[in-house]
Order: sequence, then C-alpha cells, then structure tokens
Amino acid sequence: MARWLRAHESFADLPPASVTVWDSYLAYGVALGAAPGAAAIVDLRVGQVDVIRSPLGGGRIVRVRYPRTGGLKSAGAGLRIVCAVSGIALAAAIATRDLPGWATIAVAALAGLLSLRWAYRIVRSLADLLRPARISGQVLRIVPFGTVGDAESTNRASPRRAGMLRPGDVVDARVQPWTKRLISAAPLPR
Repeated sequence: MARWLRAHESFADLPPASVTVWDSYLAYGVALGAAPGAAAIVDLRVGQVDVIRSPLGGGRIVRVRYPRTGGLKSAGAGLRIVCAVSGIALAAAIATRDLPGWATIAVAALAGLLSLRWAYRIVRSLADLLRPARISGQVLRIVPFGTVGDAESTNRASPRRAGMLRPGDVVDARVQPWTKRLISAAPLPR
C-alpha cells in the first residue's frame, strides 16, 4: 500500500483537505509515512505523549518526564518558602499547646517530622532561587505546564513563551532544577 501511494508524485505534498478526493487513502498515507505534508499540518499527537522521536541522533526515541502538576511543587519557589515557614510555625504552635501526656509525644513527633519535611522544601526552594541550572539543546515539543501534552489540552492552553520558541529551535535556557520550571529561554543564533 505504501509503495502504491508513494508512486503518485504529488501524494506526499497533499494537504489534509484532499481527503475529499483521496478518502481513506490519505489516512493510510499518513499512517504509513507516505503523506508527510498532511501529517505535518494536522496535529496527530495521540497515544503516549511522554515518548518523542528526536530529530537528532538518527531519530532515536526520547522519553520525556513531565513535572507533576498541582500542589506546592508546581508553585513558585517564593510561595513554597512562605508555605513551608508558615507550616513550621503552625506545627510549633500546636506542639507547644498543653495536651494530655500521651498526645504530647504523638503531636511533638508529628510536628517534628512535618517540620523536617518543610525545612527540606525551604532548602530545595532556596537552591532553585539561588542556583538555577543553565541548559542548552533543541526544542522537541512545547507543552504548556499543567496540560497533559495531548493535542486538545495543548491547543486550549495559552503558553507565555510558545510564540517565542518553536520545535526545532536550539535554545539556551535557565531552569529551576528541583521543580523543572523554565525561568527563561532564548533561541541561539543559527
């Protein structure tokens, strides 16, 4: 089938609207790689969104780990620090209350564990603020934070930097290593 479709000279350059003439053959052509013109125009990202074929290195498969959304991990470093300090203060206030003997030990242990966790968040957030990482590489896909990376949710979102960067651009970026948050990105001259 692919050989037969490729035998038509103009088939590779057909737009998606040519489905009115070519019917299901255009879909077969896209699936078999014989209609790259139609595939490039229509966003056909379906299935796994965490697997991308890299244009570098002979088209090897690259697995992408998207940061988790929601919770304090998706918040800015400043907000994470404020929440952690507030949590430590609240835990200290509860732990110092006059409680029955058995509850004092349990509350103090819980407050201590939570304070350690919040202290860890403060240290990591400060590291994100004070020592952002600098990376450079090729943009494979732009997925706005908070979307799942599929075509529908990516099109609904309004990314701030999407107008500036495009897949295929080589960029120099500053990121926060712990949260994988993009601080700034600039295309490198070609």
